[in-house]
Amino acid sequence: MPIELALRLTREALGHTVPYHLVGKADVTATRSLKIEKDDYSIDEKGEIARSMIEQSIMAMGVPVLK
Repeated sequence: MPIELALRLTREALGHTVPYHLVGKADVTATRSLKIEKDDYSIDEKGEIARSMIEQSIMAMGVPVLK
């Protein structure tokens, strides 16, 4: 996740989680180990990520988190 997006999501999160919806294709290069038979793997995932996980990722890169 780009740092600019992570910082914006952290500031804008009203609750303890940030919802996401990811749609696209992934070029999977480790097809043998993942047992995927095609390189263009379709993705359509919805979920939530905890705000604390985003903050921990940002701090791990040495960027201070504003609260």
